[in-house]
Amino acid sequence: NPTPQRLGRPTSPILSAGVTVKRIAGMGSTAPSLDSLLCLSDAGSKSAVLDFFNDAFECRHQGLTRARRLRLQADLGLVDAQEAVTKMFNAAVWLIREVVYGELDAQQTANLFPPTFHPELRGLLVKVLTSQQASWREGALQSQVGPPKYLDMDWRVDIKSASNIPGTKHEPVTLLKLRVEGEPTMKGEMPQQKEVTVELDRSTLNTMYSTLSRIRDQLAETTNPK
Repeated sequence: NPTPQRLGRPTSPILSAGVTVKRIAGMGSTAPSLDSLLCLSDAGSKSAVLDFFNDAFECRHQGLTRARRLRLQADLGLVDAQEAVTKMFNAAVWLIREVVYGELDAQQTANLFPPTFHPELRGLLVKVLTSQQASWREGALQSQVGPPKYLDMDWRVDIKSASNIPGTKHEPVTLLKLRVEGEPTMKGEMPQQKEVTVELDRSTLNTMYSTLSRIRDQLAETTNPK
């Protein structure tokens, strides 16, 4: 596997209108205020904090799903706090990016937090980040190797109301939406997700189904040769 480029240590904090801003070397992006993570001190357990950071890593591109967001709000006792959860999520993703791609140790990770940050909570977050660092790094490396990775699929049947092809008006078609994780454009970058929607009529769908069936059968023969 290729070794991701080291991102480097963050520069010194810049105070602007009371908001702590850090510039990530080589990334050209700014860090959100980590004070949003203080809500994690109200988490019901340490495992809830671990679950939150694992969710942040898994959803680092598309954002938290509604189910995960509601679970987080329940764990922390947050009501109608979508904006607060979004800020927490952005802060967690930034920390994960710094720790994983910067290969930071515990002390360097602790230095990412402002001096006034809750000391006990900082210790817990440092422990979570460093304990998961190897697992997250491996997951990120696997996503950087090979062609775009299939993630999910959705579909619906629609009635085509207009077409440039004679005789196809009001014909049923299938709209197939594929979500894939693309290839990174530079070393050390977490690849972005994208969605591709294709339109399939009955004939094309039958051809696709037949082709996929042959692929399935060939894979089965390869896996379980007689």
